[in-house]
Amino acid sequence: MGIFPLIALSLVTAAVSFPTGYSLMKMSMNNNQAHATTEGNTTQQSNPEDKGNQPRAGRMLAELESLQDKQKTFIEESLPQRIQKYQKSKNLSNTSGQADLETLQAIRKDINKLSDSNELAKKQTSFSEDQYLSLGSSGEEVRKLQTELQKRGYYKGKIDGDFGPLTEQAVIAFQKGQNPPLQADGIVGQQTNNRLIAKA
Repeated sequence: MGIFPLIALSLVTAAVSFPTGYSLMKMSMNNNQAHATTEGNTTQQSNPEDKGNQPRAGRMLAELESLQDKQKTFIEESLPQRIQKYQKSKNLSNTSGQADLETLQAIRKDINKLSDSNELAKKQTSFSEDQYLSLGSSGEEVRKLQTELQKRGYYKGKIDGDFGPLTEQAVIAFQKGQNPPLQADGIVGQQTNNRLIAKA
């Protein structure tokens, strides 16, 4: 066989194999592009900060519920359900049940507001633990005592700051109504005081 037929045969073989090689190369490039696109989408969808917001919101909601005396209200609800309920109650833009920055800021604001409110209420209704109040006492501490007893339904008299017979009777009724009962002597000592400043 001469040189010219060999050259012709080589050209034919190259022409036949070129489309196949080109197709394989093109498929490989397409696969690489698709893989890169998938990785990009996955990276975009999974945000580590968003994942950290969820447990943080759970802890903050637990703190808020504790301040609201609602520890058992959501015992059968999942965390996303609790977050979603909170988001809807505050008319937040995100009500998906997934915590975002807006949700965390709203919960923190409510916690701070309730903490300040509870602290103020405690200061307004409590009195010194080392101070004993009894028949004949008078002043601002007695006024706080009468106010607290009235809120609890034990005192029906005037809030005048004078520890008279009506106040003494209210204290005795309060002491008897405790579980376990306190010594019903009509004297507000440390034990009676502690029960009075505890949450009803």
